[in-house]
Amino acid sequence: MGSEDLLSAINNWLCWLREERRYSPNTVAAYERDIMDFYRSVRGEPCERTVSLKEVQELRSAEFRSWLADRFKQGKQSSSNARAISVVRSFFRYLHHKCGMKSSVAFNISKPIVRRSLPKVLEESQIRKVMEEPEDLHWTHRRDLAVSALLYGCGLRISEAVNIKFCDLRQDELRVLGKGSKERVIPILPWVRRIIDDYVASHPHRQNEGAAQAHRAS
Repeated sequence: MGSEDLLSAINNWLCWLREERRYSPNTVAAYERDIMDFYRSVRGEPCERTVSLKEVQELRSAEFRSWLADRFKQGKQSSSNARAISVVRSFFRYLHHKCGMKSSVAFNISKPIVRRSLPKVLEESQIRKVMEEPEDLHWTHRRDLAVSALLYGCGLRISEAVNIKFCDLRQDELRVLGKGSKERVIPILPWVRRIIDDYVASHPHRQNEGAAQAHRAS
């Protein structure tokens, strides 16, 4: 492993993530926060103490559990701690491939259970408030309102709603290309159709198109 210390290895790893793995700045910053939290736990006191990679290789499960216990005491959520463990494991894989360090203890620590909460839904009164648009809405606001109407009134996925084209609209139905490129036809409720028509009428492209047709007709 040579004489490289832990802090130098961390800096080299972060540089490797940025330059070779092409991770985004935000991702690298998140990794840095978690790995430096782990580093401070391993280093302990005094702050200027240098931690060798040999010392890291000899870490036991107790040191990892102590680090996680401190994070829980600080109020870190299970999802945050699970991510931090993944970051440390990623760093240990790097040390194995780049520095020849052999240690499996980081992979023997169980991640905390992350409980997924049910999605929160809007009340009917909240939906009505969203759909009560003023008369002087800008066309971009009418566009957003039309997307909301498609999500709520037609049960579309967001990806389906934003990919709808003018040619997909019929008088009382809508052609949608969903998952697996499967096409389905969905009925359009009258109030949804009204909101869509208001958006189409206010769209500048449609207005310019109508003006051009009128000019050609004259």
